[in-house]
Amino acid sequence: MTLRVLALDDWPLWRAARLAALTDSPDAFTVSLADWHGGGEEQWLARLAMPGAHNVVAVRDGEPVGLARGVPGADGYELRSVWVAPVVRGLGVGGRLLADVEEWAVRAGAPALRHCAHRQPGRDHLLPAARLHRANGDRRSGRDGQAVGIIPAMAYDLELADRIRELVATEHGVDEKRMFGGLAFLVNGNMSVAASGKGGLLVRVGPEDAGDLVDDHVRPAIMGGREMRGWLRVDTTAVDDSRLREWVDRGVSFARSLPVKTR
Repeated sequence: MTLRVLALDDWPLWRAARLAALTDSPDAFTVSLADWHGGGEEQWLARLAMPGAHNVVAVRDGEPVGLARGVPGADGYELRSVWVAPVVRGLGVGGRLLADVEEWAVRAGAPALRHCAHRQPGRDHLLPAARLHRANGDRRSGRDGQAVGIIPAMAYDLELADRIRELVATEHGVDEKRMFGGLAFLVNGNMSVAASGKGGLLVRVGPEDAGDLVDDHVRPAIMGGREMRGWLRVDTTAVDDSRLREWVDRGVSFARSLPVKTR
């Protein structure tokens, strides 16, 4: 599965993804399939041509399996049109889409992303988008048929996150999630490593190994004033390419040794 940031020439892919989303989850959007099904090239190009917008589609085997959109506006930056196909739900696709839009917002200087999940009375908790937003954001209020919330735009090292992402690209069961003030990479539901919001790397290695790995650039992780046994903070100076791979391999190996967490 790959993420593709769309240019104007990609309007057929955007159309395919959007129509698939409206067909699969008609209750999750404020527009209907009928509103868009007959739209021609000009209609789809107009949506992609919105100044400053960020449109991303998840593609697997040549087919769209997810989409998300970031839009700048008078009230700040907004996350819109989030959808993940049923065939890949639970595989981390939604987390990767949200992380991609969040990184776009961070690079643009936004302090947060505002998101709106369409609400249908009595069924909001059942909608996949609503569950995804609650898992990744801070639900604040509801109005005009929408669940409105804020996802903080975390100031983790985007370049480090990209390097970690490349290293775990061939691993199975990997998910991305905002945790510990940064972006964490989970394996089978267990945290392995994270690009920390405090800089550097957060790694889970297990209590029995942590002590032997501490040095001038590696120290026990402290959270809420307490030392977290088996968790280490690695300084940015100690995560060059070769050493980063070692730390990521340690974190992934330990995460795989733990029982699988189901959603």
